[in-house]
Amino acid sequence: MGSVFWIELLLTSAPKLAVASAESAIVVHAQIPAGARLRTLLYVEDNSANLKLVERLIARRPDMRLLSAVNGNLGIELARDKRPDVILMDINLPGINGIRSSANPA
Repeated sequence: MGSVFWIELLLTSAPKLAVASAESAIVVHAQIPAGARLRTLLYVEDNSANLKLVERLIARRPDMRLLSAVNGNLGIELARDKRPDVILMDINLPGINGIRSSANPA
């Protein structure tokens, strides 16, 4: 039992680095393609390493905005307030899980 789904993202290139000196680098972000809509992704994750990884991946997407929450209750608040296009939620959060929350039992 489970769900099967997929999302399709427009192809984008990796950010290009413009080196100002041997010690520092500045990331140059690509522009949003003409006519592209800014999409919002809400990521609910309590593991900082996973959160940083997704932040880095989404930073490559000029057509996406990332909202993040470190716990399920904050994630629910952000989802209600911001109405993201997609929610990516850890299923093993303390006090609440991504399958069925104690705040909204089935």
